[in-house]
Amino acid sequence: MSEKIYSFAPVLPERPKVLILGSMPGGMSLKKQQYYGNPRNHFWPIMFELFHQETLEDYEAKLAFIKKQGIALWDTIGSCYREGSLDTNIVNEEPNAIAELVSKYPSLGLIV
Repeated sequence: MSEKIYSFAPVLPERPKVLILGSMPGGMSLKKQQYYGNPRNHFWPIMFELFHQETLEDYEAKLAFIKKQGIALWDTIGSCYREGSLDTNIVNEEPNAIAELVSKYPSLGLIV
């Protein structure tokens, strides 16, 4: 079996309006310790396009941008075992405390 892997802490603006949930970061994202860290992932280009933002390369600038939009990021899985990066290879997953996070932030109006 592969080594146990862990998701990241949530990215939380002061008053989040939207919570975007992933499953578990892929191998490259885990290595870089960045949400959507694989350059082939379309998450950041889509966010920049949605908000008419020029592309940002610096990860901390990306996080500041997403927080400014009232968007929180987290993963549904807190830890698991997985060979490679495919979600279909996830086994023995342990969930993150999504319900607790949602109850702590009543400003959340949308979860995607």
